[in-house]
Amino acid sequence: MSSAVPKEKEKEQRQSNSAKQKKELEAERMKMFVQHFMKREAEEMDLQFEKLRSYVPKSFTRYLFDENADKCRFADIICMDQTRIVLEDCAEGGFFHANWIQMNKDNFNDRFIVSQFPNDESTFDFWHMIWQENVTTLINIMTLDEWKEYGEPIGVLPETGKCRHVADGYTVTFQKEVNCHPEYKVVVYGIIHENEYRQILWITYLGWPEGKCPNDTEAILHLLSFTK
Repeated sequence: MSSAVPKEKEKEQRQSNSAKQKKELEAERMKMFVQHFMKREAEEMDLQFEKLRSYVPKSFTRYLFDENADKCRFADIICMDQTRIVLEDCAEGGFFHANWIQMNKDNFNDRFIVSQFPNDESTFDFWHMIWQENVTTLINIMTLDEWKEYGEPIGVLPETGKCRHVADGYTVTFQKEVNCHPEYKVVVYGIIHENEYRQILWITYLGWPEGKCPNDTEAILHLLSFTK
């Protein structure tokens, strides 16, 4: 019996080391990926985007995207039917421009949602999705100028220290700003729906100007740590 204990501990140690090495490898790959794009000129990335925009694989369709053009900000950023978020109990038809992205095919839970920033026609759908999928962390890539142009007019969030009825049945309250950084800010908001209260960590990355590359590689890596 005594000889089995060290073997079990050795096995646990090997598994722990393996998991640690895997995380370190993933972090290094992500850092290399970010640095790769940081070195590219905007014109080069535009050419790559032109090749990929509006591309739909043969096994995918985009019917709901085409039927809900008023809820989509861009005509060339497609929402696929097969991986889209289907809104439940929604009188508006159940569509919002958001898709699941699977990171690990062997782990169903290793996935995240990529969505558009809502417009006036889809603000309710946006918060409906946040609540339905129990989203706890959100990363919004938008400069301050873009926020003033697209975010403030539709009232998607309350002002500092205040609360706002952001959509039918959803009230969002400002709780606190937990981080201040030149490239991003992190704010905790409370969401109230049908007498239930939840919190969401809203991260706004400010360092990616339209038509340009991100300003700071390290800042992006810091943001990823908030999602773990």
